[in-house]
Amino acid sequence: MKLTARHISLLRTHILACNGEAVTTFLDTARAASFSNAKTLVGFHDALLLLCAYPPTKELFVRGDLLLKNFYLLTCQFLKANKKGAEQLVNSGLSGTEVHGAFTYPLLSALLVENSPCLYLHSFADDSAPAGEILKHFLPQGEFETLNAEYDNEELITELFGKDEQLQKILIAMQGGTMRPELRDQLFDNLKIFAGIFLDGSIPDRSTARGPAQPVFAHKEIQKKTDPLAIVTKKLRRHVTLTAEQVQALITNSMCVLATLNRETDPVTSCDANGVTLFHLERGVSVALFSMSAERRMPFESYIGYVLFKNGIPLAYGGSWIFGNRALFGINIFEPFRGGESSLTILQLLRVYHKYYGVTAFSVEPYQFGKDNPEGIASGAYWFYYKMGFRSDDKKLAALAENEFAKMQKSKSYRSSVATLKRFTGSRITWKIKNDEIIFPDPCVLSSKITTMIRDKFSGIRQEAIRSGREKFRVENDPGIDEYVLLYLSTSSAMTKISGESSGTPEGTKAAEKIAKLARLKQEDERKFNAFLLSIRSDFQ
Repeated sequence: MKLTARHISLLRTHILACNGEAVTTFLDTARAASFSNAKTLVGFHDALLLLCAYPPTKELFVRGDLLLKNFYLLTCQFLKANKKGAEQLVNSGLSGTEVHGAFTYPLLSALLVENSPCLYLHSFADDSAPAGEILKHFLPQGEFETLNAEYDNEELITELFGKDEQLQKILIAMQGGTMRPELRDQLFDNLKIFAGIFLDGSIPDRSTARGPAQPVFAHKEIQKKTDPLAIVTKKLRRHVTLTAEQVQALITNSMCVLATLNRETDPVTSCDANGVTLFHLERGVSVALFSMSAERRMPFESYIGYVLFKNGIPLAYGGSWIFGNRALFGINIFEPFRGGESSLTILQLLRVYHKYYGVTAFSVEPYQFGKDNPEGIASGAYWFYYKMGFRSDDKKLAALAENEFAKMQKSKSYRSSVATLKRFTGSRITWKIKNDEIIFPDPCVLSSKITTMIRDKFSGIRQEAIRSGREKFRVENDPGIDEYVLLYLSTSSAMTKISGESSGTPEGTKAAEKIAKLARLKQEDERKFNAFLLSIRSDFQ
């Protein structure tokens, strides 16, 4: 039997209908099947992922999971029978294939620790910076003759490091010194290296990456109808206690499944192991939260990333940029799982951020529902969010949406035009769980106020603004404290509480204590940082 796209579509239909008997029959029939092309092989693989996430029975989960963990054999058979198969399967993320991509220094360094033989230098982009100009910051100065020679990048790397394990040696060379991590990352990015990763079983891939185990949830039906407010406000179970080994496994599996799809997020790639938190929820869902290491954290917001697993299968990833009770939220559901419980998935994520971080207002960027995103327009993603409770921040667009939705309610056949859906992308959308609650200001607005204050009051001289703020609040020169000195100095609601020019007033002393605590907590624990922000919210309103 040769599987075609029609067969794969039928299998997905049986899975989403929770028809265990039909799925079993299909798998029995396809035991010795071959594949008509690479797309069909990937389609069958992804249908198995869907089966494990939404199994009609626990027995089918076990069967699908075993097929995935041995998918390397199917891939090898396909590659033997198809001369161009390897090229066709690049970036599929399947066991036995390769990934080619432009990855960050932190991610490649992490993979270097995990298993260096699977990495190699594939190529340089045409517009990459001269490698000698980058590497001179990391190599002995005495090598100036080679670094300044007229080599192209490939030739220089071979001259410096030999022909073997070139990428590994570049990464190791750039590890030394006291350079700030973000500067080193930028220099590496300027090299514009395309890395290759062999998915040979040495690191988790799309076939084998798994989250921490919990009992398999078998589906009698796919839950499409939801009560958004009831789900988001439902009590959250205490987070799972993890061993150091379990934390590292969670980080590795999350990072690698993203990398095999040519994706990465800063919180997962550069996470603080102490900032990894796991929740087991209902219907086989687990949510892992990732906080970045202290030196990479944003000054005001807390960028907390996540990977969501269903029955241990990575199903979605993204993050929230949290500031007090507000958060900018982003989600990416992996393609194999579209058509499943998407609304419930998003609501479970919002529930975790609401209950664990105290977020009560979630905003979504226009890209998520169609700006420069034709798929978002075609799918009517705006209405997907609207039905959950999100509304346009722009009042005119909110009124237009209300009118459009009323038409949809009157006529089931009514559809908003493409032009209307594109108009909706003119602003963010926000869901306020508590309508009467005052929301923290947008950190972007606060950042602009700092720039304006420095320009207008201190003639654009940053050092003078910082010196003035330190004197006013009598704060010590602690790590990161200047960010909050400038924040308080530029925030009118905070400054109106501080009488006079002297820092010796009770109000000034309290402000100094708050500034010092914000700086300390930002380094220690972003959840505690945000909880403290919530306790002093009147300073920013």
